[in-house]
Amino acid sequence: MQGKIKPIFRLMQNALKIKILSDDNFFARKVEHRLKAEDGWTCLVKNNVEREIDVPDLTADIVIIAYDFIRLTPEIVLEKLKTSYPHAKIIGIVPENSLVIMKDFLLDKDVIDIVRMCDIVYDMIFNHVINIRQDLILVKQLRKLSKQNSEVFLSKAHSMSQVQELINKAANSDINVSIFGETGTGKEVAARRIHSLSKRADAPFVAVNVTAIPSELIESSFFGHEKGAFTGAASLKKGFFEAASGGTLFLDEIGDMDLKMQTKILRALQEGVITRVGGTNEIKIDTRIITATHVNLQEAIEKGTFREDLFYRLMGLNINMPRLSDRGEDILLLANHFIREYCTKSKKPLCKISKKAQDVLLTYSFPGNIRELKAMIELAIVLSEDNIIRAEDLTLRTSCVRKKDFLEEERTLEEYEAIIIKHFLEKYSNKVRLVAEKLNISKTKIYNLLQENKL
Repeated sequence: MQGKIKPIFRLMQNALKIKILSDDNFFARKVEHRLKAEDGWTCLVKNNVEREIDVPDLTADIVIIAYDFIRLTPEIVLEKLKTSYPHAKIIGIVPENSLVIMKDFLLDKDVIDIVRMCDIVYDMIFNHVINIRQDLILVKQLRKLSKQNSEVFLSKAHSMSQVQELINKAANSDINVSIFGETGTGKEVAARRIHSLSKRADAPFVAVNVTAIPSELIESSFFGHEKGAFTGAASLKKGFFEAASGGTLFLDEIGDMDLKMQTKILRALQEGVITRVGGTNEIKIDTRIITATHVNLQEAIEKGTFREDLFYRLMGLNINMPRLSDRGEDILLLANHFIREYCTKSKKPLCKISKKAQDVLLTYSFPGNIRELKAMIELAIVLSEDNIIRAEDLTLRTSCVRKKDFLEEERTLEEYEAIIIKHFLEKYSNKVRLVAEKLNISKTKIYNLLQENKL
């Protein structure tokens, strides 16, 4: 079995980090010795379990814990492990007569298994580590494929190629990023893309809409709270900063954040630590911040609704998301993407967009941007007949239908000239002499075009 596993290990760029926590040093060293029979991971033995479960380690992949659960209950130990080792899978080693109290461990998603202390315990631990290793290989391969697929925007617009270039630069650094744009332009999509292409891709991405959090809960939501910190705090809870530690915290609509909370966020960013509500211990965080807003923050600073020092702390790299109506043919590109997505999910035949419906989409201003286009297309699919989306299937806000600029269509100079002359003839009631004077052309030219039916 071991010989078959080794080639797979070479697929991994980083070694698996395993922490062995046990007050029985002899047992811990035997586990370490058994695991060292295989390449592809590093082991670290730590005694004094009750102390070590309070020492944060964001880099551990697996924690093997052997503890008697006399002074601390399984529930407390599990909560401490998940706080200190948020990205690790847990393997618990217990005496056989203690299994009855281990239900909290057995039911938790981060606990791989409970291993009884027996003659083959070392081989059982080894096999569990092997399985975890193989799972991580598959997860990383899938994430790599996801990254490759996410590198291409559904766009041909020059403005979006500039956005993609900035996203790639942001992903190759750890700088904070500020994304600006109207609602529905894809600010969160851009933030997720930066995260998925960055070195933090394997860690959590936590998205928060600041305006959706009630004011009385905002501090607890960001920093977490201790058990009993306030009425209703029945258990310890991690906040957004802890949940995103090692990864990315995306703060949407940051411009609408309360000033008092802005001060606390600034302190957390400056010092790299937080304190849970009701707690006294400082918790170190390693979180990349990406913010988004439709608010002009410079104007908000002048009005006194946004802190200037927080503005400069968050600013970093700026990315401006263009409006959908400024992206030209991208409208049809995205519309067809949403058709494929919705029809596949609904198990419906693929729809096509009629030429007239395409013209309607290209002349609509899309105040709701991409989000509005997606909703519009999904409704049109439901309303359509014969798998054809027609103009009447599109639900538009009539005030937002814009006249198409005739320069958007490619024509010859002669064709443009004829359009302009026709416009002025209609404007001045077909008075050829007046139109000729206005356009500084000869009457003969107009008469010739009329004779040739080009007007």
